[in-house]
Amino acid sequence: MRNNPLAGPDHVGVLKTALEQQGGYLRPPSTGGDQISIRLSESLLAQLDVIAKRAEWTRAQVLTALIERGLFDLYHRLSDDVGELIMEQLTHILVPTMRTYISKYWATQNSSTRRWELYIEYKQKIDGVADVIDTKRMSRDYSSEQEALDAGLSEHEKSM
Repeated sequence: MRNNPLAGPDHVGVLKTALEQQGGYLRPPSTGGDQISIRLSESLLAQLDVIAKRAEWTRAQVLTALIERGLFDLYHRLSDDVGELIMEQLTHILVPTMRTYISKYWATQNSSTRRWELYIEYKQKIDGVADVIDTKRMSRDYSSEQEALDAGLSEHEKSM
């Protein structure tokens, strides 16, 4: 794959330096995020523990560096078609989804014209969190509150 998505910091190189030159300040990879549980053979776990102890890193930091390098190598070897397919699927998982919708609508009577006006509150929802983005008065006046609310319901149904 020509555009490798993991062409970032070489944490395996940093780990190598940490193992060979103990005592220097070397920043391990960040390990925040979701916690997972895996089973490792006794041999792999022993290697992980020895490497982590010598580098003065945590197991998670060593595993993150090794996984990042493994993914880098995998993407490097993949065809562009398969790599792009994986990137497209990852985008749907990792990029927040945003949707604009009508959260509520109401009618108020204009005191000077005695006509009804429709107000609609729009929100955007990004990953389950909603923010009010706009409240608009509809451009026309309505003869009754029910007529205004019916128009609001129609707009609401279109936004669903």
